[in-house]
Amino acid sequence: MKKYLIACGDSFTKGHLLGEKGSWAYHTAKKMNLQLINLAENGACNEWISSTLLLFLHKNLNILSDSVVMVGWTDFQRELLFYNSMYHLNKNQSIDDAKIVTSTITPADVHTDNEFGHQSYVIDNIIKKNKMSVGSFIGDEIVCLHKTYMSILHAKSFLDSKNVPYLFFDTVEDNRLYSDEHGHYVNTPHKKHYLNFKKVSDIPFIQNYTSKSIIDYIFSEPYVDLFEQKSIYGWLISLAFNNNLIYEVGNQGHTNELGADYVGNLIVKEYERIYNN
Repeated sequence: MKKYLIACGDSFTKGHLLGEKGSWAYHTAKKMNLQLINLAENGACNEWISSTLLLFLHKNLNILSDSVVMVGWTDFQRELLFYNSMYHLNKNQSIDDAKIVTSTITPADVHTDNEFGHQSYVIDNIIKKNKMSVGSFIGDEIVCLHKTYMSILHAKSFLDSKNVPYLFFDTVEDNRLYSDEHGHYVNTPHKKHYLNFKKVSDIPFIQNYTSKSIIDYIFSEPYVDLFEQKSIYGWLISLAFNNNLIYEVGNQGHTNELGADYVGNLIVKEYERIYNN
């Protein structure tokens, strides 16, 4: 018998505005009669998710045999940024107040001026105001894809080596790389989004992701599809197209309590299929 459900992810795992009531992890733990350890944070990127999870597991090896791990991976385009505030002290700050903080950034935060993307002091006051300088270093979507895939592989390898039962799935976007006669692409809720791997032709290891066998391994079970649309957000978008907001209303683009409970049922069903049949 397992005792703990260790969960990590972004706002879909944390619960966004509703906290635990909007979290699939909370409802899944209840259904499985497990004590929840929820490591998730709103706005987290996949590098953050993997690092947080792995460091927690390494620090708590004594509970691994009693644990189930579940991760809701977020949009691959989110990238982890470390910001040292010492270089942007304001007149009310002392050097002792300076610290290194983390922020999540996406290509849209750097390369567009619309309302999409994240908002933070770092993005609004440092990145956007200096896009001509920093744009070449931040926000390449193929590099972001590589960081997501390595984050997944690191977590997968560790959990497999320790024989810890786990489930992975997508919460925001379908993170898989596909290909057709036009090239390589990822699926968004609205269209195919093609990626130009020629831009990174001088980085040989990134070219490996164009291999179907690599992608199939990364997304092999226990990486599962909860919905036809792959991600939880994709499912919610498909319902919204038909003006069905029953699983979302009250939590702004995330699952409400009813939606999180519904997702929890699907997760338990997948876990039982893989580990108890």
